[in-house]
Amino acid sequence: MIAVKPLPLWFLLLAACGIGLLRHSGHAPNPLWFSVPLVWMGYGYLMQRTLARRDFLYVGFLSAFVASLLGYGWIGEAFLIDAQQFGHLRIIAVCALALILALTDVLSFSFLYKKTPSYAASVARIIVALSLGELCRRLVLGGFPWNLQAYAFADTALAQWASVMGAHTLPLCFGLLLTCWLVGIEKRRRWLAIFVPLVFLGMHYWGWQRPLPPATEYRARIMQPSIPQDMKWKAELLDNHVAKMVQLGELPGDYDVLILPENALPVDIEQYPELRRQFINFKSSSYDFIGGQVLFAPHDRRQVRNAIVTFDPQGNIDQVYAKRRLVPFGERLPLQFILEPLGLRTLFPMRVDFVAGTAQQKITLNRTGLQVVPLICFEAAFPEGRPKQRDVIVNVTNDAWFGRSNGPHQHLVAARFRAIETGLPLLRAANTGISAVIDAQGYVVSSLDLLETGVVDSWVPGRYDMTWFSRFGDLIFGLWLGLWVLVLRIGLWKNVTKRL
Repeated sequence: MIAVKPLPLWFLLLAACGIGLLRHSGHAPNPLWFSVPLVWMGYGYLMQRTLARRDFLYVGFLSAFVASLLGYGWIGEAFLIDAQQFGHLRIIAVCALALILALTDVLSFSFLYKKTPSYAASVARIIVALSLGELCRRLVLGGFPWNLQAYAFADTALAQWASVMGAHTLPLCFGLLLTCWLVGIEKRRRWLAIFVPLVFLGMHYWGWQRPLPPATEYRARIMQPSIPQDMKWKAELLDNHVAKMVQLGELPGDYDVLILPENALPVDIEQYPELRRQFINFKSSSYDFIGGQVLFAPHDRRQVRNAIVTFDPQGNIDQVYAKRRLVPFGERLPLQFILEPLGLRTLFPMRVDFVAGTAQQKITLNRTGLQVVPLICFEAAFPEGRPKQRDVIVNVTNDAWFGRSNGPHQHLVAARFRAIETGLPLLRAANTGISAVIDAQGYVVSSLDLLETGVVDSWVPGRYDMTWFSRFGDLIFGLWLGLWVLVLRIGLWKNVTKRL
């Protein structure tokens, strides 16, 4: 039995809020990478000093709730688009989401909680528990893998290791280094305490010196019309919206690919052949058109697909990719057979049923021949490998729902990690920003800030060959997580640390 002096309630409450703030500081727009190990060590200290599992879980819940409340408060902005009808739900929705997300951490903490005299072992359990929490959030209700721990490293060279193991695995890898360093201090293994920082610096150096592939011979133009969400679907403003985008397309400058954001044209584009032809004739030389568009089912106009489409040289719709991952409570109602009878269908502003696509498919641009991985909005949040023979990711989105909040910045960081993981450049078209050209290392080459109107003209960056993560995907995360859980859950910790 380990004798522990109880911590006063005021200290536990203060520590929980402090750790919650630290977790939030690892999120965009200005992520602090060192917040991640500080969070791990803070939780590890509290796991050792709390008297019972229940006490630690209370602290863990409060800190996770604070982090979620601060990290996802921007979601409430969407309820202000039609404030008269939905404004009263803003605080309720944000708090409910924060509650659900905090519970995923509590479940993970409970699964791995164990009183131990080793501070390093306590920190290790926290590292794995937080990764399990991220896995739960990716799986529950269709998935919400937002604000991953790895994103705190977005502005460091260490982020390049996502190309090897993916964003989910990065914390487990860096956490292994921290744990080994703490073991070296606890057991007075001086060689280990010195060796681990050298490995960390070596990993940083590898990411820093990683050569960037040369750019392609093609230029892209990304439109950012900055049409406010509350004005977008007003029929009387349609001509103004179209004229605005035509003006952007006709701006001076050469381009081979024209990219429009998600749901760029607020019309049923299939019913407007002249409008389609107009968008492929902005300049005398030919170019590829690719953009986001809502497509209505002919038999039931309440059935729609959120899609990316391309036009052929005659202005016909050529290729279509339908969004596979629909936003929970935004484009679909999870557990619909339970929640719809309770009246939650009334929370859907568009009053339509989005139909999910069935598979990720390749889009081949006719003129340039570029092989495109299409991603629509929320899909950029999901780490996943890529098939062979792809050249670029095109991510179209509409973050107009969230104004100048942190949401669009967090969305951009997620997109940057998809570029790193796959080794592909990413062209991001966002209605109100942040539109960007992102190279294969996840760095922003060129961009337009929030609520700016204009275009991003840039060379299409080059791509890497298949990265390790592209080849093996989440198998890498599964192996790392499985090994960690085995070591911590079946008593292998002492056997492993004795050999160090």
